[in-house]
Amino acid sequence: MSVIKSKVIKSFQNRRINVLLFFFLIAFLFSILTKLSETYNKTISFSINPLHIPEDKVVLLDSTHVIDVTVTSKGFDLVKYYFSKPILDVDFRWLELHESHYLWKEGNQLSNIIDQLDHDFKIKNITPDSLLFKYDSNAIKEVPVQLNQNVKFKSGFDIVGTFKLQPSTIKLIGPKSIIDTISYVPTTTLKSGEVQSSIQKKIKIDKTSIPPEVNFSHNMVSVSAVVDKFTEGSISVPITLINAPQNLTVKFYPKKVDVIFYTSLGYYKHITDKNFTITCDYVSDTHQNYLIPKVTKMPKNVKNVRLNTNKIEYIVVK
Repeated sequence: MSVIKSKVIKSFQNRRINVLLFFFLIAFLFSILTKLSETYNKTISFSINPLHIPEDKVVLLDSTHVIDVTVTSKGFDLVKYYFSKPILDVDFRWLELHESHYLWKEGNQLSNIIDQLDHDFKIKNITPDSLLFKYDSNAIKEVPVQLNQNVKFKSGFDIVGTFKLQPSTIKLIGPKSIIDTISYVPTTTLKSGEVQSSIQKKIKIDKTSIPPEVNFSHNMVSVSAVVDKFTEGSISVPITLINAPQNLTVKFYPKKVDVIFYTSLGYYKHITDKNFTITCDYVSDTHQNYLIPKVTKMPKNVKNVRLNTNKIEYIVVK
């Protein structure tokens, strides 16, 4: 019996709380409606939306290009401006054009502002009363794309040749004063690890360091690279002596040096000693007691080229 009595009391208490909450909600809504029906002054900040800018010009907008309009209206009309920043359309066909800037004047644009506000608004003040919009001439410049990459190859594998970009250059369109300072555009970083097969990917242009006024002919480029298994090879190549006086006979030893190189398996079988040229320069080396062999010609598809010796003994016979 006591359990039933306890449930009845609890149910009664819950109903009482619900009724109190209901009346509290009604009172709160009534208070809000009362507040919204009152008249307020509010300053509304308008960001600028430029319209009809001539194609040969680019307007340089910044954070100072904001128009503050102080208005009087009912709270109901002002609510939406607390949640979103309004935008004021500015038609550049009707602005004063000067040598380095366009001039916006409140007096000339008042009707435009009024048209973009609710009809019940009363405008009390507009600041600033004028705005300067600096402009520059649009220019086009073609610049190379620079690949940023952090590619790690699996042991025994490497890239044949170099990474290829398509397109390798892109056009920049924007203020001449800005794009004249840009000599290349980078890509975002291409990252891969344990690569053992050819690469074919698309990668974005990195625009973080380039002002937003600049437009790009391409936002992405294709990156490709041939990847193959590599091996180390060695081949004996004759030494060529250059710049030796014609009235002297210079004898040197050894006559050949071993060239050690790193190349792909596919290209290894095509390499001969004729693909390399090893020279010693008599004029530059005679201040010491030996000649220094140098690789002056080698194939494109070899890497890490080195010689098994860096000193060549010689004697001069008059």
